[in-house]
Amino acid sequence: MLKLLKSGERSDGSFKVGESTFSVHSLIIQNNAPILAKYLDQDNTSCVIIEGISPEVFQHVLNFVYAEKYPSDEEIFNHGSELIDAANRYELTGLKLTVEHVLVRERILTRENVLKHVSSQRLRESSELLSEIVMTMAESNTDDETLSVNELRLELGKRKLDVDGSKEALLSRLEEAKRQKTE
Repeated sequence: MLKLLKSGERSDGSFKVGESTFSVHSLIIQNNAPILAKYLDQDNTSCVIIEGISPEVFQHVLNFVYAEKYPSDEEIFNHGSELIDAANRYELTGLKLTVEHVLVRERILTRENVLKHVSSQRLRESSELLSEIVMTMAESNTDDETLSVNELRLELGKRKLDVDGSKEALLSRLEEAKRQKTE
């Protein structure tokens, strides 16, 4: 199937992403990526413009759609958040879970880059990675008072507690939860 994607032979639709154009086969897209197929169905032109994604990541999306081919670990390290965003956008659960697994397995999260990963809107929907982010933050910050408001909210969210309020209110809520846990 990847040969068919690469050759574009007998394609009946296309996507334009940045400066790149991808020839696709609507039957394959409809069967394996119904959300992406809606773009083809809704657009009366022969080329659908896709925004908010790089051509490299879109190529990975199509490789997955056509042949369940996953990006390499290196490609995942370079484009992890964007791959998860795309997988969520097009409801490609297998791709999302694989990318999450690689990111967690290789423990690429550090105190320095964890907030970058949290800032991704769709990444917050990635439970395995979000759990790893919270653990990374907890491991690197044992003194609650040094936690930022965002870090406090993540810690409270992990405990399924209210995440709204000032830093003082969040600290108080976290301390109360820890006290209850030890009792």
